[in-house]
Amino acid sequence: MAAYPVAVQLPGGAPAAGARYWQKVLRIGLAGNTVEPLIDGPAAFAAMQRAIQSARSRDHYVYLLGWWCDPWVNLTRSGTCLLDLFRRAGEQGVQIRVLIWDPPYLVFPNHSRLHAAAVAALNRLPNCHAQLDDAGITKSQHQKLLVVNGSDGLVALCGGVDVNADRLHTIPPPRGAYRSDRPAHLGWGGGSGGSGSGPAGGGEPLHDVHVRVRGPSALPLLRMFLRRWHARSGDRAIDRTAPLRGQFGGPVPAPVGRQFARVGETFDGVLRLPGRRPFRSRSVAVQDIWLRSILGARTFIYIEEQYLTSQCAAEAIRTVLPRLQHVTILIPSSEITDLPGKWRRRREFIERITRGHPHAGKLHVYTRVPQPAASCRRSGAPHLYVHAKMAVIDDELLLIGSANMNNRGWETDSELVVAAFEDTPAGQASTAKGLRMALWAHHLGLTAPTVADPVRSRGLWDSAPARQVCRYQPLAHRDTGIQKPDFLVDPSDRRPADPCCTLLRLCPTAAGPVRQPSVLA
Repeated sequence: MAAYPVAVQLPGGAPAAGARYWQKVLRIGLAGNTVEPLIDGPAAFAAMQRAIQSARSRDHYVYLLGWWCDPWVNLTRSGTCLLDLFRRAGEQGVQIRVLIWDPPYLVFPNHSRLHAAAVAALNRLPNCHAQLDDAGITKSQHQKLLVVNGSDGLVALCGGVDVNADRLHTIPPPRGAYRSDRPAHLGWGGGSGGSGSGPAGGGEPLHDVHVRVRGPSALPLLRMFLRRWHARSGDRAIDRTAPLRGQFGGPVPAPVGRQFARVGETFDGVLRLPGRRPFRSRSVAVQDIWLRSILGARTFIYIEEQYLTSQCAAEAIRTVLPRLQHVTILIPSSEITDLPGKWRRRREFIERITRGHPHAGKLHVYTRVPQPAASCRRSGAPHLYVHAKMAVIDDELLLIGSANMNNRGWETDSELVVAAFEDTPAGQASTAKGLRMALWAHHLGLTAPTVADPVRSRGLWDSAPARQVCRYQPLAHRDTGIQKPDFLVDPSDRRPADPCCTLLRLCPTAAGPVRQPSVLA
């Protein structure tokens, strides 16, 4: 798969005035970072491998959080699966800790078997300790976060990419894509998107976006791992015999770039720190960052999203739509999306924005399709499943994370997001603009300069001859069969002080955990 040119040079232009504006909108932004978007599995896996290989001494550590983790899958070539990389690092004295979700067996049997086997295999490695984290029947540990303190200093990688074969290959993957001792009984089903509960031909390898962070903002990402680790459900003996080298009060990394970043999480757990009484910690900073970003948009919003069901997000888009040129959203088709009730939920999202709205025509929702786009066939080809959870706003601000635009992502599960922006020198595209151009060029089959203008080139989504997108048709089908209840599919934990309530007045009521208003007339 071709590389994406995220860093793009443009002729002329004036410096972006975005940094001061977005610092005010987001209420914070640590300076001095390098925030590097990584588009799709090959780029993300290669960056993960480089980071892990930078840890080579007894002062170094590697910490991994995962929703899905297949340590037998080679990241780049033979001998580069996590088991190989961690063994070599551990033999050099590097401290390795892995915490992955413990999915309910009755709901996710294949996923559960994989993680049980993964933890057993990882715990046979030197200086490596892995545990399963049981978040409860209605919650999941959905963060995808790798933090490495090595020869390059503190580096964090996070976003939508799970360590799974479906980010590189169609499923089942070819021989050589994974280590030969991977237990045969594990199979390949039960993962994200196309290789999971969707029908055959689900669109893998999945399209996804990840990010590499260096500089001061790597420290709050380390702290996200520490919170999740100290709130885990498993045994605590390892914390007494081999305490974590990474600490909440560790030194702030030196500045290494010119980007500002705000990172946030969705988190609710009881922390049990050694030598301290347990205490509850809760954060909905993911919700705050996303809502402030949407409400701060002045020209356009571009989103790539797996689910697209949050009524809170829809209300925010509806609110800001009158002053925007367009809102363009790319999702996987409902035919292959692994979400119960997806047709209804997405229809409600779109209708909340558009019904009775004089600017409804500014909302454009697409899915990826095989060429030729005129057929609008939405399954049965690689790279159709959009697993990304990201946005570019006004070509100044980017958001990349693990949180889907639903209640789980913003209220219930463990999630994270990175928002980044910068003052850009004349003649150079911002990181956000470079990311958008790379993505649009890929989806539309064009060169990046062709889509440099985010307003004038928007019509190419419907006219570019080599495009691989089609308009989403929310009324094309209906959900069939027995529908699962919301408290299992997308449970809400919204509270009166949460941003959905304070910024948009979508508040909990005495009648239930959250008010989900009917579509606005």
